[in-house]
Amino acid sequence: MNKIVKLTLFLLFIAALSGFLLAYVNGSTAPIIAKAQAADLINGYKEIFPTAEEIVESSIKSDAPEILLINEAKISGKTVGVIYKVATSGYGGKNTFLVAFDLEKQQITGVKILTHTETPGLGAKATEKWFTNRFIGKTTTEDLLIVKKSTEKTNEVEAITAATITSKSIAKGINIAREHFIANFTK
Repeated sequence: MNKIVKLTLFLLFIAALSGFLLAYVNGSTAPIIAKAQAADLINGYKEIFPTAEEIVESSIKSDAPEILLINEAKISGKTVGVIYKVATSGYGGKNTFLVAFDLEKQQITGVKILTHTETPGLGAKATEKWFTNRFIGKTTTEDLLIVKKSTEKTNEVEAITAATITSKSIAKGINIAREHFIANFTK
C-alpha cells in the first residue's frame, strides 16, 4: 500500500511539473507566434492586392460569423478595394483565408489561404496558386459555383479533383464576402 501512495505522489509531481513546463513554453512562444501570424497577414494583403499603398481596418462591420476582418485597400487615401479575412468549414476543419475585391472593376483580385486542416495531397491543394488563381477576375455580380468539369459560365470555378468539399468551402466564404462587399461598398 505504501508503494502505491509513493508512485501516485510521484506521478502527480511529474504531471504537475509537465503542466507547468508546457504552460511556460506556451507563454514564452505565444508572442512569437502572434508576430509571425501578423506578418503572414500583412504579406497576404500585399499578395492579393499588390497595388494598395496602405491597408486599413474598415469601419464597416459584418454580422456574418464567417467574416473575421474587413480591411480597405487605399491608394492616395482613396479606397480602391476591400480585403476580407474569412473562415469557413471544409472537409478537415476550418479554412481561414483572405479574399480581395477591386472596387472599380467589381472583380476578385486575389485569394490567399492562411490556415487550413485539409487532407494533405487533396484539400491541401487549395493553398496552391493554380487553384486560388481560378478565382481572380471573377465578377462580383453573381455567386460563384463550384463545378467538377471544365467551366462554361463566368461564375463557375473548377473544383480540386477529389476535394469538392474544400473547394465549396472556399467558394462559400468568397460568396459571403461578396454579398457584404456588394451591400456595403458598391453604389
